[in-house]
Formats: sequence, structure tokens, C-alpha cells
Amino acid sequence: MTYLANKLRKRIEIRQAVQTPNDEGGYDRSYETLLTIWGGVEPIKANSYIRGSNSEEETSTHKFIFRRIALATLGTAMGSGFGEGFDTIVDLNLLKSEFFLFMKKGSVKGKLFRINDIKNEEERDEFLTVFAEEIEEYGTGYNA
Repeated sequence: MTYLANKLRKRIEIRQAVQTPNDEGGYDRSYETLLTIWGGVEPIKANSYIRGSNSEEETSTHKFIFRRIALATLGTAMGSGFGEGFDTIVDLNLLKSEFFLFMKKGSVKGKLFRINDIKNEEERDEFLTVFAEEIEEYGTGYNA
């Protein structure tokens, strides 16, 4: 087992935003859980980036690490109805910028993160490093 695998101790939900029409003529936003996986997370220090760069890492508050194989089911785009011989066609980008990360904290709290940047850890195709920005903290419960 590699060193990074020992750091994957948090259960992280990969979520997608869903808009549903409401009675007032607008939309209510909720989140659908696509996948729950083990991941590592650590906060990013405010001075850990080079000043003046336009990197997405500047707005990121946390760095997540995931095993690439754990995200493999997110990339399946088409089922067997596409034609013979095509069980699934895998998307090259497993995580999308429209996805959110949710980390439960106890039984009634959690933190929601917006994905800013994704990097292939050491170009080995084993781990993905995801830079994300904390956008909301749920304190009264979460929708399962």
C-alpha cells in the first residue's frame, strides 16, 4: 500500500447540483449524490501559493486526494443500448467542474466544496489531486 493510500480516511460524497421548479416561478437548488468514496483532505495555507499567479489554487481552501479507480464509475457515459459491443464508453475527465464535494462532519453537519482544479498526482494515473473551495457549511443537518 502506498503512502497516499494511508491518508484516504474521510468519506467524501461527489454531488451534482439539481434545480427543480418551485411554486413561486423560480427554482430550488438541491444536490444529488452520485458517488461516495474514501478520500484525503487537508486545508491549504493562505500563503502556500505564489503571489501574482492566476492559478485556480489561489481561491482553493482545501486539497483532496482520491484514488482514480474509485472515480471510474463517474465516467461511464453510455450503456449497452448504444449498440453491440459498447458496454460503456468512459469519459476521460472523471470529475467535472460542475460537481461538488461534500464532507460529512458528524451526523448532522458537513461542508460543501466547489471543484476548482484537478491534477493527476505524479502522472502515474493512480491518484487525483483536487483543489476545491469551501462554499457552505451545513449546521442544522444535511439532505441524504
